[in-house]
Amino acid sequence: QNRSLRVFAAMGYYDFSTPYFQQEYDFSHLHLPADLRNNLTIEHYNAGHMPYIDESSLAKLKSDLARWYRGSL
Repeated sequence: QNRSLRVFAAMGYYDFSTPYFQQEYDFSHLHLPADLRNNLTIEHYNAGHMPYIDESSLAKLKSDLARWYRGSL
């Protein structure tokens, strides 16, 4: 209902809590119109369920989120 809603998903390759690629599967099965698919962002990290505890993943997460907050991703 909110066409302005944007979603950011951070996925860790070594996540044992959430199956890897589950978010991509879920996003692809939402049957969204093409113009709303651009509101969905998925980024991948070389970490587990909490990418912010790995220093290199934390730096990438911070950069990705900063761009996403500005709306340029």
